Amino acid sequence: MRAKLPEFSRRQLLVGGGAGVGLLVAFRFWPRETLSPFGSEDGTARFSHYLKINPKGGITALVPQIEYGQGIWAGFAALIAHELGVPRSAIAVEPAPTGRGLENSVLEDAYGIALRATAGATSIRAFEQPVREAAATARAMLVAEAADRLGVAKDAITVDGTDLVAGAKRLTIAEIADAAAERAVPRSVTLLPWTQPDPPAARVDMPAKARGAWRFAADVRLPGMVYAAARLAPPGGRIIAVDRGRAAERASIDQLVEREDWIAAISSSWWEAERAMAAANVRYASPDIGDRAIGAALEAALGGTGARSLAETGDARGAIGSAGGPIVETFVSSTAVPRDLEPFTATARWRSDGGLDMWCATLAPDTTRRAVAKAAAVGEELVTLFPMPAGGRSARALEQIAAPIAAIIAREIERPVQLCLSPTHSAAVGRLGAPLGARVSAIAGQDGRIGGWHAVFAGQGGLGDTLTRLADGNGARPDIDGALPVYGIPDLLVQQATLKLDIAAGHVAGHVAGFHHFANEQIVERVARALGAEPLAFRLSMLGPRLSSLLVSAGRLAGWVGGGGSMGIACGTMDGSAMALVVEARDAGAGASIDAITAVVDAGRIIDRKLAETMIETGVMAGLDRALGIAPVMNHAMAGLLDYTPALRQLPTVRIELVERDAPPGGLSQIGAALAPAALANAVTAQRTSLRSLPFSAQGGTR
Repeated sequence: MRAKLPEFSRRQLLVGGGAGVGLLVAFRFWPRETLSPFGSEDGTARFSHYLKINPKGGITALVPQIEYGQGIWAGFAALIAHELGVPRSAIAVEPAPTGRGLENSVLEDAYGIALRATAGATSIRAFEQPVREAAATARAMLVAEAADRLGVAKDAITVDGTDLVAGAKRLTIAEIADAAAERAVPRSVTLLPWTQPDPPAARVDMPAKARGAWRFAADVRLPGMVYAAARLAPPGGRIIAVDRGRAAERASIDQLVEREDWIAAISSSWWEAERAMAAANVRYASPDIGDRAIGAALEAALGGTGARSLAETGDARGAIGSAGGPIVETFVSSTAVPRDLEPFTATARWRSDGGLDMWCATLAPDTTRRAVAKAAAVGEELVTLFPMPAGGRSARALEQIAAPIAAIIAREIERPVQLCLSPTHSAAVGRLGAPLGARVSAIAGQDGRIGGWHAVFAGQGGLGDTLTRLADGNGARPDIDGALPVYGIPDLLVQQATLKLDIAAGHVAGHVAGFHHFANEQIVERVARALGAEPLAFRLSMLGPRLSSLLVSAGRLAGWVGGGGSMGIACGTMDGSAMALVVEARDAGAGASIDAITAVVDAGRIIDRKLAETMIETGVMAGLDRALGIAPVMNHAMAGLLDYTPALRQLPTVRIELVERDAPPGGLSQIGAALAPAALANAVTAQRTSLRSLPFSAQGGTR
């Protein structure tokens, strides 16, 4: 008999289970509709939101966030293992099904939008506390049950592996899980002090990846499944011409499925379907937006009068206007095209009951499910979505453009179908990091520091716009991460202008913040040079204690020599974390060769040092690759990649130092990518002229 699911305490935890079910602990809301169960036990669907302990002893973390290589599955397993007191190896992981109660609280606080989404380095920040509370509640109920059975006080119970022990007596978690679920739920729980495992635990996803068993959307295989390739018009465009005869000449093509803004070829082989699409020579009508139009739009935005104020202290305009020779520079960033390994892919199966099963990588499962239901013209309750891991860190999978099309095709042909866009076409029609611009003016003060600062940034899209679009809103203001300098400047004005371009602008992790830090740090470097100041000491004179400490440590660890030489520095805060970064690079004229990177990071409470170091290193590498890469060419609002070859020809030496504090954890997946271009630019600037463009190749002579 399944226990009643009482709601209790300020934490809004829900606890249930009972005979044959085990112990289930959820947070905030139990799903209020029949959604996609991952299985059942004794006829009872399993919908718990964070943790379930079945009667056979299996402990499973149900993770609301999507794994894309950042280690979030391992992070959630670590949280649960710590509070239960069991080894991390005892925790299995699976995606949480769709349903209410898994909204990302950090994104909701920042943007006022309640939805389930993996973005913005928010996974641990949003879910650490509720996940730990859920596991602590489970532990308290298990300990209470064990104490009663063994006839001892609760504080006499310890956890040994997956056993509950009192002296020579012991019980397994498995044998008491059912009974523990029937107990009164504690009104409050105390979280255990956080400690790092020694040695670090292995990632839960690595064994499957090592043996090739880790499944992506393209690995799904269904009986009778066919394959589809497609061509999509850019947003705001339409298909105007298709050579259907040439496509149909391929004998292995079953049929074409068409709509105004896309066309797909169906075959028993994806390669044959893709060849048919290439032969069809699909042409589009789309906005005539290329590099010249982008340049004109940026100039209009930077020179206009509609910019909003982000921060203002003192009289920046007056200070700069009265100065004899202010430093003034205009910076630009090209569009950022995600270079994920995984193209847009979705597998759909039309069911006999009029419903639809969908497998795809999506960082926003509930909104993808809603879009699939709308496209297939069925009720949302009839769509079962299986969120798959994503093969890339760019956040492109926030807006899954293949899934709705796969749903339409599956319904029309009444067969399971796997739609995969080619990597090139995925890059062309997926959402881009928008082109960005900045105009920054600064003057040196009488005290040897920066005395006045006026910056105007122009951009569009970003995470705020993307989340609003997913929530069916009308658009948000552009992202401002990194726009405000971290240095103390008495007369300061920072403004944000909206770029107006009819392109598919979206969120690319680290893109906007990376440009803002790049522009700001280049001006700081210019002012330091004008004053004849040593770059590190110059920054220290304007920083608060948190960043000053990190910058001193980074300089020491990197072996900083006064004046920088071949080293460049940058520092900043983002997503609740702070970082000082030193990049050592040799500028050979045709490109920069990076020898070493040194990062000192304060991210509060570190859940797993190994994971943290990995996220920092991969973020920095992504930022360096972005800075040294080749700018995409925009043609009729579509991006074309010139080259998929990584810009980093060899991996540099990496030094990472983590400053641990007992404070809420900060995000780590974006800050390295945001600061790396700035630090590298300062290393290059120390050896020759200043840089004004991202990637550097847009200015010439750096690759």
